[in-house]
Amino acid sequence: MPQIIIKRADGGVSIGPFKGDPGVTFEKWKGVARPSELPATYRVSDTAVVRPANRVFRNAWTDDVAGLQIDVNMDKARGLKLVSIRVERDSRLDVTDTDVLRLDGSPVSPELKAKRQALRDIPTVVQPDLDAIETPEELEAYEPAWP
Repeated sequence: MPQIIIKRADGGVSIGPFKGDPGVTFEKWKGVARPSELPATYRVSDTAVVRPANRVFRNAWTDDVAGLQIDVNMDKARGLKLVSIRVERDSRLDVTDTDVLRLDGSPVSPELKAKRQALRDIPTVVQPDLDAIETPEELEAYEPAWP
């Protein structure tokens, strides 16, 4: 069954089977489809497209167009990893917010201040580590040293 590979507006790639009516080829369907039904950039392959086994960085997939290989855009994958680190950092900061509220006006300890600052600094601190990672598998396994 033919597969359609669509390059999305965000630069990512979506892949799926072309499921037209029986006996209708993609080219025939394309000829009668409304323009709004057609993706802006796409190609059709009669051969199975090789997708990354790991879908963690699915939104960083990129189509090399020349072949049948879908690759991971590592710059975009690093950005996705940084977003997930920020989400975890924010939840850890929320916990320290609760600790501060429990003090009920008492001074915040230097240790708690330092921990909160270290959490706020995490995205800057981990960026060189993320930049050095070269494979999606290494990137998925990476965990920052949380304060």
